Amino acid sequence: MSLQVMGNVEPAAKVVMWTETRQPVQTWTAKMRGLITSLTFAGMVLDVKGGKTYDKEHVVIMPENDERPSQQWEIVLL
Repeated sequence: MSLQVMGNVEPAAKVVMWTETRQPVQTWTAKMRGLITSLTFAGMVLDVKGGKTYDKEHVVIMPENDERPSQQWEIVLL
């Protein structure tokens, strides 16, 4: 499985889990400060949509912004 941006690559585009057979495979990197950054789309990171609608907890891609705590992820290795 991999994380894939669905549709046009623009701020707030939905990110979903997809089988790795989808082409092109998009790649990501996790930084120590908690950002999960796209290696495919420069300057874009994983974020949580937020708001009050049904999709408020969906993961989206957004430009990196130090003032958005929703872009900070806690990564736990099992």
